[in-house]
Amino acid sequence: MEASTNKRFFYNLQSTPNWINNLLPRLQAENQLSGPSETFNLVQSIVNILLSAITKYDAKFSFQPVSSSSFFIEKEANHFELVIFLSQKSLHPAEIRLQEDGCLQGLTLIEMIENMRSYCIWKSLCRKATSEKEYLSSKMLRAELSNLLSKLLADMLFLQHYHDKTMQGIEVRNISSEDVVSIEIKIRGLTLIVDLVTAIDCEGLWPVHRDSSKVENNAKKPSEKGHTQPRRKTVNCGIQLVSKATSLEYHWRIWYCKAERFELNFNRFPQRRICFQLLKTFVYNELECSFLKPYHLQTVLLHESAKFSDENHWTVQKLPIRFYGLIRLLESFARDKFCPHFFSPSLNLFAEISSHNLRVFCQKVKVIKERHEKFSVFQPLQVEENTWL
Repeated sequence: MEASTNKRFFYNLQSTPNWINNLLPRLQAENQLSGPSETFNLVQSIVNILLSAITKYDAKFSFQPVSSSSFFIEKEANHFELVIFLSQKSLHPAEIRLQEDGCLQGLTLIEMIENMRSYCIWKSLCRKATSEKEYLSSKMLRAELSNLLSKLLADMLFLQHYHDKTMQGIEVRNISSEDVVSIEIKIRGLTLIVDLVTAIDCEGLWPVHRDSSKVENNAKKPSEKGHTQPRRKTVNCGIQLVSKATSLEYHWRIWYCKAERFELNFNRFPQRRICFQLLKTFVYNELECSFLKPYHLQTVLLHESAKFSDENHWTVQKLPIRFYGLIRLLESFARDKFCPHFFSPSLNLFAEISSHNLRVFCQKVKVIKERHEKFSVFQPLQVEENTWL
């Protein structure tokens, strides 16, 4: 009798509520995954042509080619963000210093070490501080790259019109602003916007992931006997310094995109990718909560993946319970108005989202739950595998 009770208790812990089982087939039907990979192939070919040509205008703007491993993120319909890495022959990480003191969390200054090759190359885009140190200006770099794009596209239009006909039917415009370098691509009636985000890849033994669920409690009791330190795991993926608009022009954002990709490991855990796509469809199509960005949802997936790290946690059969766990975790973050960064748990990714919007999210989830509890759907769950993040 006791074994039977335990079995039922275990089943209840592992089962998903009716509203999840009823909702999933609808999300799968809405989740069209074939477009982005085709879009990426188009963007890849065009951007690589531009980057290769820009180097001939100014040698310091030498970038790594865009490839299938590049970070290509859909911000909204037909609007994408593409990270483009400066090559090491242009700016070598060993020839710079990072200065985070005095910067907001997640930001850093890039000090150019004097007499180094990188310093000589980038000196014109540096600002000198009162300390006489030279710092690379993120804002000036974006402005210079935008100017080069404008000149290049004007020249390409001339060459295309009078000489080269291979680019006919494709129109590329520079639509950059002070905050972002962006191009508009028009082809066969399709208009795409691609934000080109310049990044510097810094290799090394970074970052360290700490179990965010233990950080706060442990911080309050540093001297207790038997005190358990947060779980630490070094991920040898380095960090990425990204040129994005900040309140000060010479600040750079610290990203962990390579480490995050390593942690998610979609090749080994394809169901994680499927859960991520379903979560995006749920948040953007069902709830229409565009104030939550893909990075917020990816962060939720990172935390859930850290809790459930074995392959048997991410089987096709476990997909409903994992998807349910993602929604519950996102709900809890919204209620707490705090979404901890995976590698810097004290950094709140919801800091710029209003309390009103987070309440709206929770209310909409409640409405969806009530609506889908009222009926049953007897359809098998078949989710196509996506080929990109």
